[in-house]
Amino acid sequence: KQGNPVAAFINSVDHAKGNDLRYRYARFDPKSKKWTQQQIAHAGTHLYDGENHYAGGITIDPDDINTVYISTDVDPVTGKPNASGRYQIFQGKTTDQDKTWNWKQLTFDADVDNLRPIVPRNHRHKICAIWFQGRYDTYTNFETKVMGIIEK
Repeated sequence: KQGNPVAAFINSVDHAKGNDLRYRYARFDPKSKKWTQQQIAHAGTHLYDGENHYAGGITIDPDDINTVYISTDVDPVTGKPNASGRYQIFQGKTTDQDKTWNWKQLTFDADVDNLRPIVPRNHRHKICAIWFQGRYDTYTNFETKVMGIIEK
């Protein structure tokens, strides 16, 4: 709202393999006229072979840039595999300019993946996230449905 952009993206710690992806968050500092960025969560493994840098997805809440939603198949803090082995949706919040992030798991599905979260503008809710749920073998071979959580 103040004209200072923010961005979210991934990097791959193991480079071409894509089995150790990380989510990063960046803010533009208008005083220094520079970007600051850091890792905020483990993104897990790539979605499928051949696209080794396709992560589950990250989105910034357009109404609260201190809130993000991610899809990951690991614990976002430790990077250890989660109990289901599936991609789950988490909400992350920071209150200290990105130094620390607190994570809340929103999905707990054992049979399907939850991918590509998005947040609509002007939602006015505590939680408002939409994502794909289902099987996602490649970008041309998938069977998904749209799911979401809205919490006032």
